[in-house]
Amino acid sequence: GVFQPCGFISRVKINGTTVYEKSENTTQVFSKQTTYLISDVLKTTAQSGTAKKLRSLPCDIAAKTGTVGTANGNTDAYALSYTTNDTVSVWLGNADNQKIEYTGGGLPCSILLQINEYLCNQFVSHNQPQPRFIRPENIEEIALDKTAYDTRHALVLADDIAPLSSTFKELFKTEQIPLNKSTSFSNPSIVSPLLEMENGVVYIRFNEYSPHYYTYKIERKDGEKNKILYEGEFINEFTDDTIEMNKRYIYTVTPIYKNHHGNPIVLPSISLQEEETHNPNDEKMLEKNWWDY
Repeated sequence: GVFQPCGFISRVKINGTTVYEKSENTTQVFSKQTTYLISDVLKTTAQSGTAKKLRSLPCDIAAKTGTVGTANGNTDAYALSYTTNDTVSVWLGNADNQKIEYTGGGLPCSILLQINEYLCNQFVSHNQPQPRFIRPENIEEIALDKTAYDTRHALVLADDIAPLSSTFKELFKTEQIPLNKSTSFSNPSIVSPLLEMENGVVYIRFNEYSPHYYTYKIERKDGEKNKILYEGEFINEFTDDTIEMNKRYIYTVTPIYKNHHGNPIVLPSISLQEEETHNPNDEKMLEKNWWDY
């Protein structure tokens, strides 16, 4: 995070007397923590991103590629990298801005790899350790809830009992760790299912985002008894064709993770009523002129 102006001349001497010496003044522009986090992001670029050609290198390396052009084609292609010791930049292009066939992650990155392989070999030949980015104080690796991030792009701390497959880890400054914590496993919850009745059959349709790693219990109450209709893995839709005429039913859905039961979701009550008998005299009554009475 320290800035120092670049220069090609460190000092000038005339007859043994120093007449010019480059200033060593520096300015702290980023904190060590911010710099480390940026480097960690760019390490991912060199491992699985546009600069992944560098992933074979045995040292910590951060990288970024870039391509400049228009709808007519590319004019510039960049690939840059840095370790704790060396900064390397490769540019391919033409002085007259003629089109080129390359992108930053292509030939420039291949050249970047060759240069860094040479630099890494220098450490090996001198029996020196490969350069590493040293994590500063007040940087922590935190487990986050993967479902919250994938569905809502929200950074939420993982539930303490969440399986590893439902979490991922990221680095944070200590003072910027997310405050909200998921309870999706210790206290399961879902979006309320949709309850509908068609032709005397009750349908309970689950929201598409209802977790598949829960089990679900569906119960029905009719004022006299409580009956468990279903208990098992996630299903898109549950149907009940055993309801009786002129009874009112209440369905509840409970999400469960292992031995942890969420709050039961009470769905709107529903009943199947007999159709009223049509009386022709009713229409005659409506046709009468009531002002005559």
